[in-house]
Amino acid sequence: MIPLIRKVISNRHPPLLPPPHLFLLLSNRSYGSKISHPLEIEVFNECKSGKIRKLDDALVYFDKLVAMNNDELPSKISKSTTFRLLSSLYKSESYSDVITLYRKINGLGKFQPCFFTLNILINCCCRLKKADHGFSLIGGMLKRGYDPNIVTFTSLINGFCLQGKIQSAVDLFDKMIERGVQPNTITCGVMITGLCRVGELDRALELLRNMDEWNCGANSISYSVIIENLCKKGLVDEAMSLYSKMMNDSKIVPNVFVYTSLINGLCGADRLSEAIRLFDSMSRRGVNANSYTYNSLIHGLCNSDRLNEAVRFFNSMSVRGVSADLYTYSSLINGFCRSGLWKKAIRYFDKMVGSGIFPDVVTYTSMMRGLCLTGMLEEAHRLFDSMADKGLEQNVYSFTVLINAYCKRSRLDEAIQLLKKMQKKGFEPNQVTYSALIDGLCKAGDVTTAQSMLIEMQTYGVSPDIVTYNALVKGLCIAGNIEEARQLFSEIPNKGLVADVVTYNAMIKGMCKQGIFTEAEKLIIEMKNKGCLPDATTYGTIVKGYLESNNVTKAAEFTKEMGGTSDYIS
Repeated sequence: MIPLIRKVISNRHPPLLPPPHLFLLLSNRSYGSKISHPLEIEVFNECKSGKIRKLDDALVYFDKLVAMNNDELPSKISKSTTFRLLSSLYKSESYSDVITLYRKINGLGKFQPCFFTLNILINCCCRLKKADHGFSLIGGMLKRGYDPNIVTFTSLINGFCLQGKIQSAVDLFDKMIERGVQPNTITCGVMITGLCRVGELDRALELLRNMDEWNCGANSISYSVIIENLCKKGLVDEAMSLYSKMMNDSKIVPNVFVYTSLINGLCGADRLSEAIRLFDSMSRRGVNANSYTYNSLIHGLCNSDRLNEAVRFFNSMSVRGVSADLYTYSSLINGFCRSGLWKKAIRYFDKMVGSGIFPDVVTYTSMMRGLCLTGMLEEAHRLFDSMADKGLEQNVYSFTVLINAYCKRSRLDEAIQLLKKMQKKGFEPNQVTYSALIDGLCKAGDVTTAQSMLIEMQTYGVSPDIVTYNALVKGLCIAGNIEEARQLFSEIPNKGLVADVVTYNAMIKGMCKQGIFTEAEKLIIEMKNKGCLPDATTYGTIVKGYLESNNVTKAAEFTKEMGGTSDYIS
């Protein structure tokens, strides 16, 4: 199936490293120090009001400071004032501006950075993904008699994690503990997030368990990060177990991110009833579902064709003050189209546009697919052409939907024309595109062109799957090219693929057609040995073959094996 709907949007967790204003609070820097000079008071008020947010704002006051002589403004006050300027830029997340301003200040040779300024500089370097630069400032900190504290270490650990240098983060975390600096909830949370990002779930869980040893209990954010990553790996039972642990801890309240991750994971595992129960429990626990929670559930219900329930939850969104977005509508439209409910798809398409939400290429492709399923190819093609008028660019999936539909209707000329147009636009056909064309060509009896297309797709680095091979094996057998079919069949394991019941049935039918019953029987034995159980088609094919060759005894033998009766061959 062509992946027309994008993956469920992952939960957007709040950053585990504290926001700038909280970071300053954690740094224990007090703004309550005595101020007396009019310029210092002016800077303090401007910073407090949040008016100094960019470098140019800060430079106005910095230039005034430089212009004043030391008699008017003692260096001690200048240090306090410049710190406020740096802090104000930091709070507005203008991290590169902080570095630039500090360089200008430092270039004067009059201002020595205090411990809190150095912590801000280190944190800015780390947030700019230059943890090594931040780490180099530790030397200046030690030189001035300052010992790095938990804020310093947390900034650096976060910086290494942001750059994917997880081992450096782990080593620094261990070094911090060796120096007698105990991690706090934020430090552990940053480390857990970094480990989860690289798939180190076991180490993240171990760290979560060890947090009690440092008297820094885990919070809902740390749990939610691990739960989300467990669900992404399909380890839903483990995620639910962790959720139960949260529920048993009175100090931790699962937040919307935890619930959304679990609901998304349960839907992905086709455990929709559990997902609905968990969703319904949220309001009882005072947790409001957001658009991501609803989208996860609605997407899961639509994928399982439980459309009435999906609509029910969609309707409840507006009642609870949650706005449906493009993803919500696309999930519903795709669900209706898959089920052939074209009129309902149109209704929600119009409703979406009426709400001021404009469809994207995914929505259009879903609509096209629905039209194709109902045989309305011309309407689908018109919708495809209209995408350009809406400022949307067709992609490989939208082209493939039409190509596949034309191939299924034996309209190969139109399919080939679309392929050429697709390639002219710079889009490379994918596995599904080639498989659709190969299947269409084989059904039309043009096996030679189909074989050439198999070679072409491999030349362009597109690996055929078992669906591709099945189409060609079947086509060769129908065309009576049994030896070529055998050769192609023998190549399947070498491509890292496993022949399925469709492959075997195609080969068995081809052999029976050629009267090679001994080989056909060997294939049935091979199927069983490889765990691919023969189905009704398998037995029906060989029974029919023996009947057509007047071998009633053998036909009866396989009918009995199938579990049928003599009525089948009467």
